[in-house]
Amino acid sequence: MPATDHAAVLPRCRAIVHHGGSGTTAASVRSGVPTLVLWIGADQPVWATRIRRLGIGTSRRFSATTQATLRHELRTVLEPGCPLGRARWPIR
Repeated sequence: MPATDHAAVLPRCRAIVHHGGSGTTAASVRSGVPTLVLWIGADQPVWATRIRRLGIGTSRRFSATTQATLRHELRTVLEPGCPLGRARWPIR
């Protein structure tokens, strides 16, 4: 399976939902698109926390995600005027 060109695909998204690995997190931050990290373990909670602290996304443990919480988190990152709009470069 060929690799996905994150630089070409992610900036076209309204929001990015991913597992919070270091590479995917870096690609999402570079894209400037608000991010929802649904982390599983290892270093993913660290990157999820960093996304929240930067104010460019939110996160939740994947195993604690329900249809209702997913809907809430997506509304949070997609809300017009939401501070998460700061995701667009440059990050200040």
